[in-house]
Amino acid sequence: MVLVLLIPVGVYAQVNIDLIVCDGGANDQCTFNSLITLAIRIINFLTVLSASLAAISFCYAGFLLITSGGDPGARKKAQEIFTKTAIGFAFVLGAWVIVYTLVNTLTVGGGFNFLS
Repeated sequence: MVLVLLIPVGVYAQVNIDLIVCDGGANDQCTFNSLITLAIRIINFLTVLSASLAAISFCYAGFLLITSGGDPGARKKAQEIFTKTAIGFAFVLGAWVIVYTLVNTLTVGGGFNFLS
């Protein structure tokens, strides 16, 4: 069961996610720009992770709804899971849009690409 839950995250792991942007050595000094790049990479990773978790939650709520068999309590529980997942994921995407807009406005040349 745990393996099934990690499949969406495992697929994203195929993309090169270098969280470490500098090594702090003489040739590669860490700067404020390195800190911003690190924050952007972490935010992108967490946004993709939340999308995977939201998809799993939607699937679980759909399973509960299908298997409720006319039980009003199980149906209400499934609808609450749908609603809470949708609100939570909308909150995550809204936060990502705000951060994306701030980074692109405050940095020269833009900040990040969600799919890179």
